[in-house]
Amino acid sequence: MNPLEEWIHSFIKTEAAKNSEFQKYIGKKTLEEITKDDATKYKLYKLRKVLHYVYERSPFYRGLFHKMGLEPEGIKNFQDLARIPFTESKSISENPYQFLCVSQSQILRGFTVEEIFGPTRRIFFTENELKGIVEAVAVGLRMIGLKKRTVVQITYPWEPEWGLPGIVERGVQFGGGKPVVAEALKFEKQIKEIEKVNPSIIIGPNPYLREFTEWAKNRVDLRQLNIKSLVLSRGCDFFPFNESIRKELEESWGCKVFDHYGVTEASFTLALECWQQRGLHLNEYDVYVEVVDPASGEAVDTGEEGELVFTTLNRKGMPFIRYRSRDIATLIDEPCECGAKVNRRITGIQGKVEEEM
Repeated sequence: MNPLEEWIHSFIKTEAAKNSEFQKYIGKKTLEEITKDDATKYKLYKLRKVLHYVYERSPFYRGLFHKMGLEPEGIKNFQDLARIPFTESKSISENPYQFLCVSQSQILRGFTVEEIFGPTRRIFFTENELKGIVEAVAVGLRMIGLKKRTVVQITYPWEPEWGLPGIVERGVQFGGGKPVVAEALKFEKQIKEIEKVNPSIIIGPNPYLREFTEWAKNRVDLRQLNIKSLVLSRGCDFFPFNESIRKELEESWGCKVFDHYGVTEASFTLALECWQQRGLHLNEYDVYVEVVDPASGEAVDTGEEGELVFTTLNRKGMPFIRYRSRDIATLIDEPCECGAKVNRRITGIQGKVEEEM
């Protein structure tokens, strides 16, 4: 089974084994094998729970529900969710604290999101949420070859404690690998670090690794470095990644090149390609994903291009309901040759909807 799908299904099975309310909801006391129907019911169950949670604890969502004349009990299915207006970046930018559902003393880390297409905003996480992301990083990297003692070179820019480099470092350790944090050093130092530690996997920002490759391929035979996987992360700003870019990078490095997608508001670990490279597998344990027409806001059919909209399912500190990502992609709802049969995928991000300021 795909490691990510297996991980998600383990949570569903645990919920079914220990939660009598969930047992009643799905009409089963145990789940030996997770079907698509089981997974769908789990997401709807978690969705309805988080709606009650934000109604009780979030000043923003409580006010929004009252304004719209809604109560959580009125949202009985995924179609009903469309009755709740989108959460816009502008609202978060204006007052991020109105989204908090816990006291500020329970927040471990805040992140500032700055991008070309939207307003600057602050997003907050509790310690447990960050630890959950660490585990998701480990599971995602297992899809593309992380094993015990696998050396992973991490090339994100430096951040304070519990920043992105630290989260990925902890994720590699959680998965049994050996992380090397290179912190987006100068290209010359990056090469020396690779030659020194001999990583199997390199992970970093999409634009940085592409620029690094362009610089390095004329100075070093990258194929002799024996890299097995190159992971290009993208989110917030739009940086293109297509099959032409993949082919060029794979030819330069002589390895597989994978697309990773994360959004701070939803999760740093939203979606990652598996070895088959036929779409990015969604972390549907943490996030419920809709795809809508960016102009009308109405849902598009599976297989049609639209804007990704996210509802967080497990966040306690700063949950978001129907957050507009402004990212354009297509939902894939069919089995993957990697063994994933239940959870959905998306295509790579195909563009960005410019936000009205």
